[in-house]
Amino acid sequence: MPKNKRPLVVVFVGEKLAGKEMASRYLIKKHKFTGFRFSKILVDILGRLHLLVTRVNESNLIGALRERFGGGVLAQVIKEEISSHKLKRVVIDGLRHPGELDILKKLPGFLLVYLTSPLEIRYRRALARSEKVGEGSFTLDQFKHEEKLPTELFIKRMGRTARVKLENNGTLADLYKQIEEKIINKYLV
Repeated sequence: MPKNKRPLVVVFVGEKLAGKEMASRYLIKKHKFTGFRFSKILVDILGRLHLLVTRVNESNLIGALRERFGGGVLAQVIKEEISSHKLKRVVIDGLRHPGELDILKKLPGFLLVYLTSPLEIRYRRALARSEKVGEGSFTLDQFKHEEKLPTELFIKRMGRTARVKLENNGTLADLYKQIEEKIINKYLV
């Protein structure tokens, strides 16, 4: 099988607002990857329950799901989707738990990528984006407090095990250049 036909499953782990979603969108648009977001599953469930989409609600929901169904419950859903559709180019945004990592690293072509960015830059992005309820009016202390939620605890530890590390502290063009150099040119072409 030619190298470019081999599976590649890029899994982004990183702190909130480090740029995982932007990096995923780039791979989807530029390189025809199929994308999955862990948080999309949670947002869907919260919507069905008519609950606000906040980081605290997401954290509470995933905590309950993991307690009842195991740490890798969301990864199992994504893994089944990838396998059942025989997807070859996949990007997964938002790995947060070692149980998820244990499931996903068994996928052919698995590549863990740690995407990180300084706290101050991520805080400014939160204010500008306001994706979650209340996010646009957070104080820096509130933002730092959310870094201690259970969903955030394993990110740096898993990031240290990543084969690729991207630093998102510049422009989008800078991020895209790193993706091309460190992921596409090494693992896809």
